Amino acid sequence: MSIPETLDVSPNASSLARSLRSIGYSFSDAICDIIDNSITALATSVKICIEWRETRPIVSIKDNGKGMSRHELIEAMRPGTRSPAEQRSEGDLGRFGLGLKTASFSQSSKLSVTTWQNDLGCHRAEWDLNEVEKSNRWALLLEQIPIPDSEPATGTLIEWTHIDGFSEMDLKEGQKQLARMVVELEAHIGRTYHRFIEGQVTRRVEFTINNLPCNAINPFFPAKSITRPKEEIIDRGNRSYIQSYTLPHSAICTSKEWELNSGPNGYLESQGFYLYRNNRLIVPGSWFGLAAKKESSKLCRASIDITHDSDFDWQIDIKKSSATPPPSIRSRLKSLIHNLTSSSRQAQLYRSRSLSNADMVSIWKRVVKDGAIEYVVDHDHHLLRSLTEGFGEHEKNRVSELVNIIVNTLPTRAIYRDLCDDTTSVAQPELELESLISLAVDMKRYLLSMGRSEENISTTLKNAEMFRLRWSEIKAFI
Repeated sequence: MSIPETLDVSPNASSLARSLRSIGYSFSDAICDIIDNSITALATSVKICIEWRETRPIVSIKDNGKGMSRHELIEAMRPGTRSPAEQRSEGDLGRFGLGLKTASFSQSSKLSVTTWQNDLGCHRAEWDLNEVEKSNRWALLLEQIPIPDSEPATGTLIEWTHIDGFSEMDLKEGQKQLARMVVELEAHIGRTYHRFIEGQVTRRVEFTINNLPCNAINPFFPAKSITRPKEEIIDRGNRSYIQSYTLPHSAICTSKEWELNSGPNGYLESQGFYLYRNNRLIVPGSWFGLAAKKESSKLCRASIDITHDSDFDWQIDIKKSSATPPPSIRSRLKSLIHNLTSSSRQAQLYRSRSLSNADMVSIWKRVVKDGAIEYVVDHDHHLLRSLTEGFGEHEKNRVSELVNIIVNTLPTRAIYRDLCDDTTSVAQPELELESLISLAVDMKRYLLSMGRSEENISTTLKNAEMFRLRWSEIKAFI
C-alpha cells in the first residue's frame, strides 16, 4: 500500500484567467458589481465615464469612498480575497470576494485600480489577462503614484481599457452599440439603486454617467400606488420584510407615468416580488415559481428586504442577479400571493362594465361554460331584434350566421397580446356622434316600453361604455 501524499494542485493561472471571463455578466450587471464596492466604501458620489477614445471604448468608475491602503489594494486585486462565509458589516454589498475581478474580466481583459488616502498616498494596480495567460502567473503590476489633482481626500478609480466585443466593429457601429449600452445602464442603475438615489431609507448616493445624473426608477410608484401593511417574516433568527403595492390603473395616471412605471419588459413581466439585499435590488419582478404571471395581477408588485446574513439561505449567485427563497419561506410567500394580488385584480376591473343581464345596453354577454369564459353577442338584444323585424325566417338565420362568424373569428389572442404589451395602445373604434345619438334615442324608446323610469334610463345610458365618453353631447337629444 502506498502512503497518502498531499499535493499542491493550485489552479493553472492561464486557464483560470480565461474561466473568470466567462461568468456571464451583462455589461450593466458588471458595472453594478463595481458600484457595490463603492457603496460598501461609504461613497456618496459615483461617477461613471464611458467614452470612445481613439479606436476603442474606455470605461472608468470613480467614487469618493474611503479608498484603500497599499495592502488593502493588493487584497482587493486578489481573486477570492474574502470568504463568502466571512462575517460582513451591515451595509456591505459584497458577497464572494470576487466581484471586482469577475465583473471586470467579464467585460475587459485589462483592469486597473487607482486608490488614494491622503495620509497613506496613492497606489495603482493593474491586471492584464493577456500577460497572465502568456506567463501563466498571477503577477500583479503595482506602483505608487502622485495623488490625483482636484480629487476628494479619499477615493478609488476603476478603469477598463480593453473592452470586449468592439474590435470587430467599425467605428460607427461600435459607437452606436456603446450608446445603447449607456442608455440601458442608466435605467439599470436607476432601478437597482433607486433607494440610494432617493435617500429616504438609506444614505443618499449620487450616480452620474458622462456627467449626467441617473434618476431613481422606483418600481412601486408609491405616489399613486395602494400600499399594504408591511409584514415581517422570521426564519431561523433572520428577519425579512414584505411590502406589497398595487400600481394605479392606466385610467388614473398620465400616459408618461404609465410608460415610466411599466418596467423594462412591460407590466405583465414586471409583476411579482422584488428582492432587496441591504437596500440594493437583486431580483426584479419574480414570483419565484410560486405563481404564474397573469394579466389580472399585472399591477401587483411586492418588495422583500433581506440582509447579507440571509445570503446562503437565499442562494444569491455570484453576479447578485438571481436568488431562490429557502423552503421555509417559500411556503409563506405562496400563502401570501393571493392576498397580495387581490387588490391588483380589483384595480384591473376599474371602470370595466359588467356584461350581465342588468346591463341592458351592452350587446355582448359574458358566459362561463365548462370552466371557460366566452364573450358572445346577445341575439335577443333589442338592437338585433329591431334590425330583423319584418325579416323572414331565412333572412333572420342569415343575419344570425353572420353575427356568429364575426364572434367566432374575433382575434382574442392577438387582442390579449396587445393588451399585455400596452393597455393604452389598444384603441376601440368610435361611432360618429350622429350614430350614437340615434342609438341612444332608440335604446331609450325600448327601455320606456319595458317600464323603466326616465331617471333610471338616463343613469343606464350614461354609464354605458358606448355613450359614456360623449354623454355631455348626447344627453340633450334624449
